[in-house]
Amino acid sequence: MKVGIELTANEIKRQADLIDRYLEHEQNTIALGLMREWVVSLGVFHHGNKDKWLDRNERQKSERALSALVNELKRGDGLGSAREISQKEWGGFWNRLRDQRNQIAHNGMTVNQSKICLDGIQTFWEQIKGGDSCWQPPRGGGGGKLLVTAVGTAPGVLYSALKKVDPDFALVICTEKTRPGAREAVERADFKGAVHYLEMRDPFSGFDEIEQIKKRAWPILMDADKVKFNLTGGTTLMGVTVRSLVEQCQKDQIPGYRLLLVDRRPHDEQISQPWVASEQYWLDERPGAEGRRLREPSPV
Repeated sequence: MKVGIELTANEIKRQADLIDRYLEHEQNTIALGLMREWVVSLGVFHHGNKDKWLDRNERQKSERALSALVNELKRGDGLGSAREISQKEWGGFWNRLRDQRNQIAHNGMTVNQSKICLDGIQTFWEQIKGGDSCWQPPRGGGGGKLLVTAVGTAPGVLYSALKKVDPDFALVICTEKTRPGAREAVERADFKGAVHYLEMRDPFSGFDEIEQIKKRAWPILMDADKVKFNLTGGTTLMGVTVRSLVEQCQKDQIPGYRLLLVDRRPHDEQISQPWVASEQYWLDERPGAEGRRLREPSPV
């Protein structure tokens, strides 16, 4: 691969022929390394900017989307029903190819197998090497803008978030005790979209609940075109849970943006008069005319 070479169907075929020659001569180490890069290039060819196919950022988009397919496969949610079975095959292929490539990269110094294994790789390779078909980007989207927020004993946080973000639907992390206040906040904000309430039993030390919340939240996140995460509200553990969903969106290639709400009024006044919109600060972008953007090095 060199700068100046165009990514065309012929170039995809040329690279595939080269990989076949290495496989025929059992030079599997080279073949698997090239095959991994070929799959990434195939994704750029079908779904990305072919003019920038050697650009690191463009190739990383393709890699992240493939990793999102693997995440779906490991969860066992949706694939095989909501998605075509071929996507399940692509996810399994990439997972095996990635594992074998890592074996090569670490020269066999891993706790698992140290011998290159082509089981499940070469068979699927024969089906895809023509380059005519490709895996599809991760499923999801179509539901519009989703707000994700935690709500503790101060329901005004949800009220402000709904007013500032103006989402199409919302995911609220709460407890049995704080859910009534969250419902009132929704009514006060005159919000007409769907609201999904996920309750935590122990919002202070229920660390084992985080994975359960993530699993229940995943299909909701996957329905969103983009997600706005309010990082304020609820207990510290609730905030950690929201941040774990931010990380999940990163893995699943769902556009996400983090928001902070700041209420400068005295605490007593916030409790007695909760239905006042707070100031908003965006960590990742400024989506509208309102709200400041804070500088932060790692956007979602």
